[in-house]
Amino acid sequence: MEIHLKLQYHTTIILVEVCMNISVVIPVHNSVPFLESCLSSLLPQLDAGDEVLLLENGSTDHSWDLCKEYSEKDTRIHAFNLGPCGVSHARNEGIQRAACDWIM
Repeated sequence: MEIHLKLQYHTTIILVEVCMNISVVIPVHNSVPFLESCLSSLLPQLDAGDEVLLLENGSTDHSWDLCKEYSEKDTRIHAFNLGPCGVSHARNEGIQRAACDWIM
């Protein structure tokens, strides 16, 4: 009498999706010619949990108006008018206000 054993090996693959949200900090100063192309390039690459922080710092053009316009259109965009404070202060303020896991 012969006994045949059939062994089956089950491999379980566990996929872990790591979700890391991104805060993109953008100091804005007299950036009307560039801001629209910057945001139209950036926004399609972001997920729903990501955010964009626009930190306007003393522009003499219509940068602040453009920042407000974009923040009203897209809930991922947050605009802050800091007054004339300089790019370093604006960037540091953005880092302080960032709410996501990663800051760019």
